[in-house]
Amino acid sequence: MTRSALALCGALLLGGCADTAPEANTPAGKSGAASVQIESAPDSARTGPLVDAERLLAEALAQAKSENKRVLLHLGAPWCSWCKAFQEFLAQHANLFADDFVVLKIDVEAMEHGGEIAKRLRGERDGGIPWIVILDGDGTQLVTSDGPDGNIGFPVTEPECGHFRKMMESTMQHAPAGRIAEIAKALEEFTEAKRRAASTSGIHGF
Repeated sequence: MTRSALALCGALLLGGCADTAPEANTPAGKSGAASVQIESAPDSARTGPLVDAERLLAEALAQAKSENKRVLLHLGAPWCSWCKAFQEFLAQHANLFADDFVVLKIDVEAMEHGGEIAKRLRGERDGGIPWIVILDGDGTQLVTSDGPDGNIGFPVTEPECGHFRKMMESTMQHAPAGRIAEIAKALEEFTEAKRRAASTSGIHGF
C-alpha cells in the first residue's frame, strides 16, 4: 500500500470519505483477511489442555456489563498472519480502545469451543479471518466487520478503513473527542511500518 493510500485510509477513519463508494474485493483474496474453514482442532492434535473460549467470552461479557463497555471480539487462528497483525495492533494501542472496549481474541482452532463460538456468532457468513464483532454486555451483536463487499479483515484498503471507522463511531461511548483521529493515525503508522518490514524481507501482503 502506498503512502497516499495509507493517508486516505486515515482520512476515512477520520470521516473524510465516509460516503465514497467502496471498491470491489473478493472475500478470500482481498487484503486484510485470510480464508478459513472454521472448525475446532481435532483431539489428536491437542497436546495439552486448551484454553476454554466459552469461559473467556463469559468473563469478557461480565466485565463489559459491569463497566458499561462493549466487547471487541476478533476471531483468529495460529497460522493467520493478518490475525496476528490485528492482535498486535490492538495490543500496541490498547490505551486507544480501553475506555470503550473489553478486547477479546477467540482462536477458532487453538481454543476449546473456539470453533463453536465462531459458528454461533458468525452463522453461515464467510469471508476469512480476522473477523470482528462488537457485542454489548448481554452478548447482542452491535456491528461486525462484514461490510458491503464482505469481511474487511485487518482494515487496510480504503473501503475497509471506512467500515472500521463506522464500527468505532457506532459503538464508542466514553472515549474523548479526537479518539477516532488517534486510532486513524495509529493504524496508518502501524500499517506503514509493516509494509516497510515486509518490503525489506521480500514478503508481499501489506
